[in-house]
Amino acid sequence: MATCSFCDREVALTFLCYSCGKQFCVEHRLPEAHGCRAARPRIFSGFRRARPQGSTVLGSIYGSSQVGRTSVKEIKHILAAAGIFFAIELSYYVYFIAMPIYILTIFLGVLAAFLIHEYAHKLVAQSYGYWAEFRLDRMGAIISLISVISPLKIVAPGAVMIYGQFVTKEDIGRIALAGPLTNILQSFSVALLYTLVHQPTLAIVGVLLASLNADLALFNLIPFSIMDGKKIFDWSRPVWMLLFASTVVVWVYARFLSSPF
Repeated sequence: MATCSFCDREVALTFLCYSCGKQFCVEHRLPEAHGCRAARPRIFSGFRRARPQGSTVLGSIYGSSQVGRTSVKEIKHILAAAGIFFAIELSYYVYFIAMPIYILTIFLGVLAAFLIHEYAHKLVAQSYGYWAEFRLDRMGAIISLISVISPLKIVAPGAVMIYGQFVTKEDIGRIALAGPLTNILQSFSVALLYTLVHQPTLAIVGVLLASLNADLALFNLIPFSIMDGKKIFDWSRPVWMLLFASTVVVWVYARFLSSPF
């Protein structure tokens, strides 16, 4: 947690004032809000923002565009979250620990499923002109780690944080939709590997990849709290119902395939 230099309140995300060099909460981020004699704030992609603490930009795909921007802090957070997801998925298949090929499959599958999911959120958000970066959530990460040894699995180590002046419910819904949709597509695609390939090792690989993608998609579509499902549900219930029903079908199929293992 960080502290706002104006109100001394502890917040999860602070914003840097380029004039005075201090960190402020979202309410006091603008110079006029914290009494700074700064000139007019910089403009990015049509809205005002200060670069969040720790966000040293590594690069951009389209020059000054926000699309593709990331930071060292974001990379560290997302890799830590992917590690937690890997531990959760590994707890499903403890009998594969002595089989390196399947451990490697789960590891690479988790990286692909989690990174593509979060990066899809990020790219869609940035395409709308919002600042977007993944951040670990301390409580969510702890609960997720505890679920490694519990029957109930919870995958909520963090999320892509979005900031902008004119954030709409429709934009938030579409940004939330992007993540689970990538997992559904991955799960459906690799499930075909099991049905089309008769080689045992490749078949198991297909089952593992289909299962972990289905797990991630289904959990994220729960319409509760800050989950993707709640944001999609609030934006469009028909879209959520269609996506959730499709995910349940894929998840049941993936679990049915994995039952012999």
